[in-house]
Amino acid sequence: MIMKPEQQSGDVKATLFDATLDKVIGDLNVELAQGLSSSEVAKRLAQSGYNEVAETKANPILRFAGKFWGISAWMLEMVVILSWYLQKYPDMAIVAGLLIVNAVLSYVEEGQAERAVDALKSKLSINAKVLRDGQWTTTPARQVVPGDIIRLRAGDFVPADIKLADGELRPGERTLNTFSFLSLFFFAIFSLFVVRQDGHFWQSRPSATLGGVIAADTIIASMIGVFGLSDLPGIGWPILLFIVAYSLLFSLGVNDFFKVKFQNKEK
Repeated sequence: MIMKPEQQSGDVKATLFDATLDKVIGDLNVELAQGLSSSEVAKRLAQSGYNEVAETKANPILRFAGKFWGISAWMLEMVVILSWYLQKYPDMAIVAGLLIVNAVLSYVEEGQAERAVDALKSKLSINAKVLRDGQWTTTPARQVVPGDIIRLRAGDFVPADIKLADGELRPGERTLNTFSFLSLFFFAIFSLFVVRQDGHFWQSRPSATLGGVIAADTIIASMIGVFGLSDLPGIGWPILLFIVAYSLLFSLGVNDFFKVKFQNKEK
């Protein structure tokens, strides 16, 4: 649901982010099943304006005049003044010409850069899926208004401040980061146990130091997998045990088999 951070309800100013869904629906005067009508959208668009940050264009004259303001420009201007004072008019004309040419070139290049950016913005049109008159339609994101019901899916651009009315937020990518991190971590730890010496891994016991390091790292990684850490959310015991079992099977089974096979070929 599209909303503004703050709305006026009677004489009480409430922050909609902290309000309940029913209060937000009442303040914005919208039905979740129907959305806004076309006439209401036009009315709110006239009241609130487009859903975009207004860009102010600098006055061209003032922008050109700004090219004569700065350390480099001041130095050239001081040379012009000193040349005039010393009556060295040829030097004054040359430096003044350089100053003007530099200002013109800088102004033209800046204008070209702005036009390139404007052209790029026009091509990057962002749309939103909104519910209006009971139908889901696609509209430019700049035309959404407070009270619009929007539909978001994975990978969609969030067009404005919203309040979740239905569905749930799934940190899928963050959970995948945890899964990938722990998979690589346990794989590396158990592979170290496999390649520590020639022959199969069960033919000799690891040193106390190596065993302690592997045990400590395994415990720490398990705690991260269950409880999470910073940008790595917890994934729970079932998934963690699956990662450990998969890493054990691949490292102690497959890696050990190929290691011994290659060692025998070298001999």
